Amino acid sequence: MALLDAVLSRISSSLGSEQTQTLLQGVINQAGGLQGLAKRFNTTGMAEVFNSWVAIGENIAIKPEQLDAVFDHEMVQQLAGKLGLDPEKARSVLAQLLPKAVDELTPAGTLEDAAS
Repeated sequence: MALLDAVLSRISSSLGSEQTQTLLQGVINQAGGLQGLAKRFNTTGMAEVFNSWVAIGENIAIKPEQLDAVFDHEMVQQLAGKLGLDPEKARSVLAQLLPKAVDELTPAGTLEDAAS
């Protein structure tokens, strides 16, 4: 968990907000970690997007509205509300930072080697 905290802190500091770190961590934790995220992306037909974040190389971008297919809209709204963020802003932040977080948490290019 310390590695997850360190990675998310470094990534979210680019937006200058502890709220973004908490948002990212909340979404990853509620999804069931990286394995849970992979499953969500697979079941929504966006496995290629998620796999690009894990693999070594360029990440495929995701639009905020595409996250609605992956995450329960209510979950993002609740997390955003607890943090005092506008839900639309929260989705935008997630679309921007989630690919970077997954990429950094899987430096070897596989989920099996990712930090738990």
